[in-house]
Amino acid sequence: MSLHKTNIGNNLTDTNIERFQNLVYSEDPDIVCVNETWLNEDIKNSEILHSGYDIFRNDRGSRGGGVLLAIRISSFKSVREIQHGHDLEISMAEITTTSNASLLICSCYRPPNSDHSWLDKFNNFMSDVCSQHSNIVLAGDFNMPRISWDSPEKTSGDFAGLQTSLECLNLDSLITTDDNINHDWQQWKKVFLEAPNPKRFWSLYKFNNKTRNIPQKLLVKVTETKRTSAGNPADIAALFNNYFTCIFTTDPNIENYSPDALAYQSNNTIIEDITLSEADVSSVLHNLDINKAQGPDGIPARLLKETARQIAPSLTALFNKSLNTGVLPCNWKLANVVPVHKKDNKEHVENYRPISLLSLISKALERCVFNKIKDHVFEQINNGQHGFVPRKSCVTQLIEVLEYIGRELDLGKQVDVIYLDMSKAFDRVSHMQLLKRLRDFGFGGNILNWFRSYLKDRRQQTTVLGATSSALPVTSGVPQGSILGPLLFLLYQNNLPNSINHSKIATFADDTKIYKVINAKADASAMENDLANFQTSSANANLLLNTDKSLERCVFNKIKDHVFEQINNGQHGFVPRKSCVTQLIEVLEYIGRELDLGKQVDVIYLDMSKAFDRVSHMQLLKRLRDFGFGGNILNWFRSYLKDRRQQTTVLGATSSALPVTSGVPQGSILGPLLFLLYQNNLPNSINHSKIATFADDTKIYKVINAKADASAMENDLANFQTSSANANLLLNTDKCKTLRITRKRNKIDHTFKLQDSALETKDCERDLGVWTSSTLTWSKQVLHQCAQANKSLGYIRRSTIKIKTISVRRTLYLTLVRSHLAYASQVWAPQTVDLIK
Repeated sequence: MSLHKTNIGNNLTDTNIERFQNLVYSEDPDIVCVNETWLNEDIKNSEILHSGYDIFRNDRGSRGGGVLLAIRISSFKSVREIQHGHDLEISMAEITTTSNASLLICSCYRPPNSDHSWLDKFNNFMSDVCSQHSNIVLAGDFNMPRISWDSPEKTSGDFAGLQTSLECLNLDSLITTDDNINHDWQQWKKVFLEAPNPKRFWSLYKFNNKTRNIPQKLLVKVTETKRTSAGNPADIAALFNNYFTCIFTTDPNIENYSPDALAYQSNNTIIEDITLSEADVSSVLHNLDINKAQGPDGIPARLLKETARQIAPSLTALFNKSLNTGVLPCNWKLANVVPVHKKDNKEHVENYRPISLLSLISKALERCVFNKIKDHVFEQINNGQHGFVPRKSCVTQLIEVLEYIGRELDLGKQVDVIYLDMSKAFDRVSHMQLLKRLRDFGFGGNILNWFRSYLKDRRQQTTVLGATSSALPVTSGVPQGSILGPLLFLLYQNNLPNSINHSKIATFADDTKIYKVINAKADASAMENDLANFQTSSANANLLLNTDKSLERCVFNKIKDHVFEQINNGQHGFVPRKSCVTQLIEVLEYIGRELDLGKQVDVIYLDMSKAFDRVSHMQLLKRLRDFGFGGNILNWFRSYLKDRRQQTTVLGATSSALPVTSGVPQGSILGPLLFLLYQNNLPNSINHSKIATFADDTKIYKVINAKADASAMENDLANFQTSSANANLLLNTDKCKTLRITRKRNKIDHTFKLQDSALETKDCERDLGVWTSSTLTWSKQVLHQCAQANKSLGYIRRSTIKIKTISVRRTLYLTLVRSHLAYASQVWAPQTVDLIK
């Protein structure tokens, strides 16, 4: 067990965090104690150490002081924070070693101006601790000048020395004349990494292989659950890897692959060989992004970029040997995968996206190959494809499609659009079919053999919390995180649009839409035939359409206008051209006018409990009938709602499926629309007040001139509660609040009640993200938004010290800082004349 106590400069903020990370990730200690952290609650644990460590802090919250304790999770059976009731800057944790020994670790800081009372407190603390624990490690800064404390020195990268060392090595001689490129690669890597004195730069640029790309908070719930059942991070890594590889398909034909067996169906000039020059390789190395994470070989981009001139000749020889023999080194086919959370429940592995980290040297070779073949491939890519294509983008595709639709609408016509969703398209690419596509695109000889080797025998392993799973085979798909992967995918699915005969098609990688002018039923039938043909072609290419969402989107597009024109005008949620802001403007404009007249407006904020999950299916079908749906479509909605089930997957285990007997389907296309339709009649129960809704967020408001007005408003509240209960929608009384907005000295006080429970009256209430006060002033909103913006600004400043590109910094500012300042600013900080009025 290794323990590291450190004092990094004057604090653990700004650049010192990076220095601290470099030290920890290079020394790899089991326990780290830090004093004088200067941290506050705005700085998250994930900013200090990205993952692999449990962090316990005692922040002073102001300049100076503060202690931190970081314990590597994988080194111990369990780690538990211990609280103490003493007025001291101390963090403690109890660890249980693999041999079941218990040990208390304490990190302590004594301010230099402390008087004798500090020692009294410390003696009391030690008495308590020693009475409860036998084995104690105490580390800290006691600021006692007669005691000498050693401070670790930071080392810096000596690239000049490394470059000189490499120039003295004959790396070219490592590339032998035999065909064993795997042996050549291992020799090259060994000599390169054992160049004299590499540690002087290595400590700064060696990245931690223990999932440093995963914010630890993404795995908290998973690890907590796992510790109670298995208690081993290795099991979590295996769980993720098994899930990420389960979607691959097996194509046994690639084992019996022969270039001659591939039917050649193209008149293109065949590209059989690619030869790289030193200039080709050197240019790619010089243009490496030093911020890219390293792959399984542990070689960082900064190291390759700084030594590009010295290693380009030997790498050129190695790359050309790979291309000429048609063999890619096995180690370059291994991917390190880190899970990144996408959405929804963080305990479910299916809600994580795998991010693959490949060997940067392998990616350099890929970039060289890409540069040689890109023009040949792009000139054959279908013109409707806008993804990964030079001078095309999401915007160019949208302009092309919407310009066409706009012209047809100007002529008074109807255009139907079908949005298609492919399931895991990049991962389902058949390697054998991809090789056939490459042959059709004019590739043959050594380069086709090289592509076969590039695809064959790939493996991936997942790293989580310091543990790495065993490597599992990748039997289909284009390599994630690779340079060639997107190009190969475009090439693979390039023929799919040929199945469309009567409609138009537009694609952005795997995102596809089919659209057509509909003048008669026959046009719709022709479009449906195109859809069927596209589905068949996709299935033949092993690409499966997610029909549930595609069908829902089609139904939504057909019924949305019919539904929205009947939705209550006070509803602003999920409604076109309405939003939180439009609702706030409408309500607050009304309240503002009444306040200017010296009046009082009472507002009741209502909270519905699990509203989307409590929708009665029978009542929803009745609402659909009332909205004008019948016949087959009403039967379809009945089937859509009936016999739904859900199962939960966590830690590799899947529960049995249980029935979903109420609610609109979460994550669906139609769910929000059905909810609006379901609760559309609730505002009809309000007779004396006004009502505004955003989905299930509801507020009732009224001018109060006398007690009778308050009583009328309370009657409206009771009627609304009754109507909601009849619809199986329950109000959460504890979370319902009232706000009395007025500038009058003599307020009309009234305690509103709901089901005999008095509602709390607030001085300020957060309404759709905006703090609204009882005097309709915005000081709390301004302070809150500025605090959020400053917190994000501090995060950017601490985390992007090396990013100098103005465009990147501007994007970060607009996304993470200005978004806080701009949210609903039309309400609390209007800038235009019409809004100010």
